[in-house]
This record gives sequence, structure tokens and C-alpha cells, in this order.
Amino acid sequence: MALYRILHEALTNIKRHARGVNRVTARVKFSRRSVTLGVEDDGCGFDVKVVRQHLGGLVTMRQRAEQLGGTCEIVSCPGRGTAVNISIPLPPGGGKRKRMPTAKT
Repeated sequence: MALYRILHEALTNIKRHARGVNRVTARVKFSRRSVTLGVEDDGCGFDVKVVRQHLGGLVTMRQRAEQLGGTCEIVSCPGRGTAVNISIPLPPGGGKRKRMPTAKT
């Protein structure tokens, strides 16, 4: 659920701030130890050092990742787009979900 909310926030930020977007790519990768989420756009980008990362959606994404022991990396350059990379560690056993019992009819 946390990754879904981070993805939603990233897409909302793209819609609000990344003028001139032609392409948005989102990908999720699973390994035995972690799950990663990457969201990239080819919009206007921004200077990470100038934009206050302690406000709004950027801090929300970072907080959600950190609450789960993960990391949030934001890479952007004016005129060249933005990439958000989230990595969340999985519990031992690869975070396998238990199957839900199926309803019998």
C-alpha cells in the first residue's frame, strides 16, 4: 500500500509541476531482499539543491519509504526530467504473501 501511495504522489507531482511531459515510466522490481519503485518523466525537471525538499509531496514520499526502513532518491535536472527511486527492504522469506482461501460455490 505504501508503494501505491508513493506512486500516486509521484504521478500527482508530475501532473502539477513537470511541464512539457511526453513520457512517464513507472516500474516495480522485486528481489528476495527488496522491492524497488522507479518513476521517471521527461518533463521540465528542477534543481534538487534549490527546490525545498522538506515541503509537500517530496517529503511525503521520503517519509513513507523511511517508515518501512527504505530509501528515497530523487534525481532531477532542469530541462532533462526527473527520476524518483524508492527501495523498500522485504522481511526474511522475500515477503511472500499467504494465499487467501478461495470461496467455494
